[in-house]
Amino acid sequence: MRILIILTIILLTAACHRQKSIEYEPIGECREVSIKAHPLNDTTAFGMARHIVAMDSLLVVYDDLQQDKIHIFDRRTGRHMGASLRIGQSYDEIISPSTFSCDEKSGLIAVYDLANGALKVCDPSSAMRDRNPGWHKISLPDYQHMPKDVYLTQDTDVIAIHSNPRITKSHDRQVLAIYDELPVLPDELESEWMFFLSQTMSAISPDGEKLVQGTTLGCIMEIFRIEGNDISPVTLKCFDRPVYSVARGQICTLPETVYGFADLQASNDFIYATIHGVANPTVFPNVIHVFDWKGNIVKKFVSDQQICCFNVDKSSGEIYAVVLGTDQEQHLVRFDMAEDNT
Repeated sequence: MRILIILTIILLTAACHRQKSIEYEPIGECREVSIKAHPLNDTTAFGMARHIVAMDSLLVVYDDLQQDKIHIFDRRTGRHMGASLRIGQSYDEIISPSTFSCDEKSGLIAVYDLANGALKVCDPSSAMRDRNPGWHKISLPDYQHMPKDVYLTQDTDVIAIHSNPRITKSHDRQVLAIYDELPVLPDELESEWMFFLSQTMSAISPDGEKLVQGTTLGCIMEIFRIEGNDISPVTLKCFDRPVYSVARGQICTLPETVYGFADLQASNDFIYATIHGVANPTVFPNVIHVFDWKGNIVKKFVSDQQICCFNVDKSSGEIYAVVLGTDQEQHLVRFDMAEDNT
């Protein structure tokens, strides 16, 4: 009898962490708009620019491979105006950077240090005046499991992506909301949590009320609403089935694995994404997909450039990006809208 009760509890607990099984369908057709790249800066050498964000008159670029992780540019002229956040262990350095994010309301940028679980923040304008600007820490809760990603959002709220629980929202070290469910992947039930932890990227709307996650293998998009002390699912869109194997606790790709989201951004009104959509990609995507917050495709921005990372300015609609040129170097550009193809 005792064994039966224990098994029942385990099954009920597992059920609480499961959404319905998913079905796959293509993204679909939509209006296409041509965009043309206008070079902004061809003198600054990037190592591997992974994030770019427009903040007031500035462009902030996060570079994975540079010794200085944060680079500040004038968004109109492209002039390099400062760099900051070096690898190291002092107060103004970082050991193992994981997630780059920004809070548009406070004007702060943030980088999560995975090595010590610290969220370091700074006003980007100070990086132009001082090579060692005032980076400081935002206190995080005493999480049961250290997050993989931590994002700074509206009013310095913090959204964290974990293995257990899956998503939390906190403020001033207090956890306000928890979400801990997973979609059911066919034939991969034992590795769902590992897949959705290690193979997803996230974006949060500037108002802090919406969260989107996209998988980097296959192509699955989940949309959540964040209201006060509640994180709830809105919709689940499945475009390509993730195909992978698990070896020694790691997700491994196969020759037939289709790669999914390459970059993911969000405004209060739309979700923007570059998506590989092919197996073994050899180039960066050249199309920015625009979805509404119900997961419906709205339009596509089509470029002749390989887009490494991008940002759509929420006020002007201008698109800034780091692209891979024919010289195999990364370049900072602004996209101008060309003639509408439809």
